[in-house]
Formats: sequence, structure tokens, C-alpha cells
Amino acid sequence: MRKRLVLVMFIAAIAVLAFVVLNNRYGETVQRQITASRVVIPQSQTELSSSSARTSIMRGDTVVESLIPLKEDESILNIVDLDFDGDGYDDQINAVKAAGSPYIQLLVGMYDPESRQYGRSIELPTKISQVKTFSYTGIDLIGDHSLALVYQGFGQNGNAVFEAYLIKKQDGAYSLSQIADIEGEGTIYIEQEGRGESYEHSLAKGQSYPVWMYSSDRSRPESSDQIQTCWEWDASRQKYVQTRKLHIAGSNLAAKDLASIQNGTVETFSAFLDGLWYKLNATTGEYRYLFFNASEQQIIFLLDDDAEVYSWENNVLQYRSMQIASTNLEIETLRRKLNVSLLELDKIRVLIQDDVQMLISEENVWNGEYKKMKFSDLYVEQNEEDALSPPYIVNLEEGAPWLAGDGTRIDFSGGTYTVQGGIAADTGNYLALHINNQPLVQFRSETDSPFFNGTYLVTTLSSTDGEMPLDKERVILQPYVVRADEIYPAEGRPLILTRNG
Repeated sequence: MRKRLVLVMFIAAIAVLAFVVLNNRYGETVQRQITASRVVIPQSQTELSSSSARTSIMRGDTVVESLIPLKEDESILNIVDLDFDGDGYDDQINAVKAAGSPYIQLLVGMYDPESRQYGRSIELPTKISQVKTFSYTGIDLIGDHSLALVYQGFGQNGNAVFEAYLIKKQDGAYSLSQIADIEGEGTIYIEQEGRGESYEHSLAKGQSYPVWMYSSDRSRPESSDQIQTCWEWDASRQKYVQTRKLHIAGSNLAAKDLASIQNGTVETFSAFLDGLWYKLNATTGEYRYLFFNASEQQIIFLLDDDAEVYSWENNVLQYRSMQIASTNLEIETLRRKLNVSLLELDKIRVLIQDDVQMLISEENVWNGEYKKMKFSDLYVEQNEEDALSPPYIVNLEEGAPWLAGDGTRIDFSGGTYTVQGGIAADTGNYLALHINNQPLVQFRSETDSPFFNGTYLVTTLSSTDGEMPLDKERVILQPYVVRADEIYPAEGRPLILTRNG
């Protein structure tokens, strides 16, 4: 019994001793951790980008997640879902940017029905670094009902870049076969021709789409000559090859005028575009209008009573042209790119691409040549009688009442106006102003909720060269600020009025 007691006491003493030793060591370690100095290493930009990498995007009110495994330093720019291998399941093509590279990269994620997962099948580095000039999609280029992966944008040297690839599968592995590699100073687009009902019902193959590039003729810098180059599908070589080069003669431009527009700055070219331009459809007699508002960074597309407003977001200046990226103010996912080429001092060529389908055919209704409106020619030196009733005021007061885009009716008569219908009800006075050869009208409302706010520039479709008569059926009122020493456009959308019948 006494031996057992001695043994128990011995074991207890050892346990206490061990506890004391361990506690001293632990306490010393903690003390050292607390009191020791620390070296703080700042995060590099790469690490900061990695920690904030995005794996999803907003598309309207919906969050779209990347289903392709991403690396820690990759951020999602865009996600496209299309069936590239024809197995009935959508694959994912994601545009990403890695922290260590300025260029956009495309990740091809093919869907595996057995594992129900998207693999990181192919990584495609692009030549594009500017996100707002970049777009990509899948399109049947060669007419065999297979989708080609197509991307385009502008490289760091300012050249337009167009590349197309076919996705192939062999022994369970996917690869890309490049079928088009086009780069140059100009605008590149696909001419999407009709393929017929047999193709639409997958009963026959269709014609391949040619790829065109518009560029200026640098050998004649004083002229507005254009070079059109065509690439077509060569089945024997399995790629697009250059087949035609057309020279389109333009008009000569005065060197000093050309230099004033093309001084190498976006601001100068934007100032040249500022204002209203029109395009006539010779077949239907229909007019389309483009309104460039450089100060408010907006572009408005006008057709009859319809107006689409786009924010003017990004510019890429090229030789005798400028690429503009824009976004619809009401539908943020609708993005439109305009390539505007200088033809004459009052004429431009516009080619439009839509990011929804990326590439628009040559028959796109907005593509074509536009002439600039000349409003000041109507408002020459006025005599005393004309000053009392300038032409644009007479046009407002004579004829049928006016309608705004929402159906609101507006009557002008003897310096007073009445607004009825829609959600507005307003009355007040207006006064004609003629400042710096600009036709203006100032409104003063008698109500607490005015329909008109302040002063507007009055623009009416007109031409003095006989090509277009004065359009008395439409008036555009652009908000303006009038100061003692200057006038300039104000914030707010232009108001488009049309005759009621």
C-alpha cells in the first residue's frame, strides 16, 4: 500500500514538473511572438489584382458566373455561351485579364456531359489590350454549319486586328486551327450574305463569308481615296487568303483644311464630327441622322420619330478615321462601335459594328456616307422685318402643332406656347435669340413643372446646295447655356419635335 502511494506521488510530481516546463516554454514563445519586430512587405500591384480578381459579371439584373476554372490572378471581362462542337450543350468562351499581362486572353471551356463540368480546354492569347475596343463571338464563317471563334479589336500600335479559329477535337483533346489573321490601318468587317433556306434548315452548306477591310490610301495623303481589300475562304489551304484590292477614288482636300482636322488629337476630330449628319437612302428616299454631341459625349441615332442615345465612351484615332466605342443609355448590354472615316470637309463614311452580334453586314442600314447639316446658311444677315420673325420661329408657329417623342402636343403662337398630353402640362413664353450666328429660342414657363428648361439651339434639316430642301416637318431642340461671353451645349438630351399630321 505504501509502495503504491509513493508511486502515485512520484507520477504526480513528474506531471507537475512537465507542466511547469511546457508552460514556461509556451509563455516564452508567445512573449517572443508579441514583442518581436515584424517586417511588413507591401503588396505588389500583381498581388493586389489577384486578391480582387472577378469570377462573375453582371448582365442586366443577372449575375453570370464563370464555369471555367480560373487562376488566382485572372479576372473575368466577358462570358459567351455557344455550342462550338455541336454536341447540343453550350460551351463557354471567357475573356479574362491576368495581373501580369496587359493583353486580353480567351479561355475556351468545352462542356463534358459525362463529368458535367467545363474544362479549361484552350488558352488563346490575343493582341488586344484595350477592353472597350475588344469583341468576340462564334459565327459560321465558312458555311459548313460549324462555329468559328472570331475576335477583333485594336492593338497597341493602333491597327485593327481580326483573327478567326476553328475548334477541333482529336483523341479527346481540343485545339485551335487559325483560319484568318488580318491586321491593318482601317475597319475590318464580315460581309454576311444570305445563304438561303436550305442552309437555314441544315440541308446544305452555304457560301463562305468574305472579310473586307476599308483603309485610306496613304500614297495620296491629299485625297480621300479608299482602299478596299477582300479576303476569302480557300478550302484547299484551309484559311482566308487575300483575293482582291479595290481602289475607290475620293475627292481632293485642301492641305490646310486636312491639317486642321488631322492634327493627331482626338479632340480635333471630335470637334469636326460635332453636330448633325444625314444619310439619304436613294431607293426609298428615307433619311437617317447621326447626331454627335462631343461636349456631352453622346451619339444619337435618329429615324423618323425614333431616337437611340448612346454614350460616347472611348476613341481610337487612326489615319483619317476614328473608332468610337459606345453603349446604349437604356440597355447597357447593347454596345455599338462606329468607325468614322473622313471623305470630304462635310462628308464622312460610317461603318457600324454591334457587340451583340459583333459584326454587321455591309447592308446594315446605318452604314454609308453622311453629309453634315449646314444650319448657319439659313440665318444670314437679317433686315429689321426678318429680325422680328426669323425663319425658324416662323416654322415653329406655322402649320400643324408639334408632337414630342412621348406624344405630347405643343403649340407655338405669337410668342406663347402650350404643352398638353402625355405627362406634361405647361404654358409660357418664348423669345428668339440670334447669337454667334446660331438660332436659339429661350423659354420661360408659367408653371412649377416646365416642359422646356431654358434656352435651346434650333436645328432644322436644310441644305443650300439643292440636294435637300428645308424639312419643315421636324425640329431638333438641343439644350444650350447662354453666358455673357459664350454659348455652349448644356446637359440633357435633345428634344425632337415632329408635325402632328
